Amino acid sequence: MAKAEELSTDWQRSAGDFSCSICRRKRLTAQDFSKKQVDKALESLQSIPEKDIRNGQEIKTVLFITAVCKKCMEEKEQKEKEEAAARREEREQAIAATELEAPPRVEILSKF
Repeated sequence: MAKAEELSTDWQRSAGDFSCSICRRKRLTAQDFSKKQVDKALESLQSIPEKDIRNGQEIKTVLFITAVCKKCMEEKEQKEKEEAAARREEREQAIAATELEAPPRVEILSKF
């Protein structure tokens, strides 16, 4: 009897049907993506306008799903945090460099 290693039927070692739209890695499994990304990608399959609607055993269909992987999302979030920190630092420097002057004093003469 053949073993799973010989037939490559071990689902944990098999390649997936996902690809990352940013780093272009292909054949990723669903665990390389957040649940929200997987749900969004699977939902987008329902709205494919030119989807092959044929069915039957003789027709073989393979769907590859594109989303943003966890690695790219983490890198994107880290980059956004760094940019926000840089903008905050720049704003704080501008505030510190700005000297506020007292407005000119205006005397009001009263007729009483």
